[in-house]
Amino acid sequence: MSPGLRLRLRFDDGYEGIAALSEVSRRGVVFAAVAGNPNGFAVTLNGRALAWKDADGEDVDFCADALRLMAEQAATRAAE
Repeated sequence: MSPGLRLRLRFDDGYEGIAALSEVSRRGVVFAAVAGNPNGFAVTLNGRALAWKDADGEDVDFCADALRLMAEQAATRAAE
């Protein structure tokens, strides 16, 4: 996994984890913005999402719930 495609996150309830975005970025063209510029995101929706701009200037975003799920799944896999 590319280190540039992992995000260390901290949520309001104190949970901290790492969301692995490398798998998601390989799922299709829509996620190419993430792979092409992994650090080029903005916090949107009052902190409830992260968004990258695609080649057309459209947002490719992940809501906080999806990012939390990715982080929890990564922690579970690491513990196995």
